[in-house]
Amino acid sequence: MTQDQLASRLGVSRSAIAQWESGRIDPLRKNLQRIAEVLNTSHVYLATGQTGKLLDDELSLIQLYRACEPKDRQLLLCTAKRLTS
Repeated sequence: MTQDQLASRLGVSRSAIAQWESGRIDPLRKNLQRIAEVLNTSHVYLATGQTGKLLDDELSLIQLYRACEPKDRQLLLCTAKRLTS
């Protein structure tokens, strides 16, 4: 993905992307999350470079979540929150 493409998807300027990449300016936390979503990764990975290890069940849950429609994702999140209460 080019800087122009990423900038367009995030709604920021290409120069902002260049400054983030070069380390001249740190992206704000909210931008880091948006960047992670566009790049289909985590903000933790972007910030630290660490992926962490997922168990097979955890990976399966993530894959199932990503396969859901947005309204169904919300239902899954609500269900998970209830189960942990």
